[in-house]
Amino acid sequence: GWGVAAVLYKVGTGPDEGTRGTLDHTAPLEMPPLPLILLVVFTTQVVDSYDVLCFIQFDEKTLQCEDFLGEGISQEDCCLNKKYGFRKDHDSPCQSCQ
Repeated sequence: GWGVAAVLYKVGTGPDEGTRGTLDHTAPLEMPPLPLILLVVFTTQVVDSYDVLCFIQFDEKTLQCEDFLGEGISQEDCCLNKKYGFRKDHDSPCQSCQ
């Protein structure tokens, strides 16, 4: 699972409002508004690469993919190995990860 860590600073503008830059472990954790959270999630999903059919080898002479590895793999993950190839779908031409 994912862990989230938050560090809160008690920042004040006047002499009675705290010490600027000191950690305040008692400050309540304030959540950002829901639209901001949705915007971040939506933006993250848009930035991620699309799912592809991943192959272990790309033949540079024939421009064909060989040795099917799997589908539903992000292009980013498939291309961690630059020797691999991928197809966007079953009808698309093979592309090199290089």
